Amino acid sequence: MHWFVAFGVALLVGCSPGPDASTSEEQLVRERAEERWRALVEGDFQHAYGFESPAYRALTPYASFRAQFGGAAVWKGAQVSSVTMREGGDAASVVMTIDYLAVLPSGETYPGRRGMKEEWIKSAGDWWIVTQ
Repeated sequence: MHWFVAFGVALLVGCSPGPDASTSEEQLVRERAEERWRALVEGDFQHAYGFESPAYRALTPYASFRAQFGGAAVWKGAQVSSVTMREGGDAASVVMTIDYLAVLPSGETYPGRRGMKEEWIKSAGDWWIVTQ
C-alpha cells in the first residue's frame, strides 16, 4: 500500500508544471541588477565590481573600474524598470531607473531621475553586466 501512495505522489510531482525557465532567469537578472545598483548607491564599488563579467575583470583592474565613478552626481536609488530576455535565454537587456542628486560646479544640488539601459549575459552559470 505504501508503494502505491509513493508512486501516486511521484506521479503527481512529475506531472506538475515546473517554473517557467525564462521567468526564473528573468528574475535572476533582475535580482543581480538590483544588487549591483544597491552596491553602487552604497558606495561599495568592490562589490559592484564583482558583477562585471569575468572577461572584463580579467582585462580591467579594480582601480581602473573604480576610477570611472566621479563625484558629479550622488546616486540615491535604483530600480529595475524592465528586463527583456533575448532569444536563447543567455542575454538580457535591463532598463534601470536611477534617482540621483546632481552636484553643480557652484556646489548647488538638484534631484534627477533617468533611465539607463544595461546589457547582461549569462556565462559560467551566472549573470554578468557587460560594460563597454
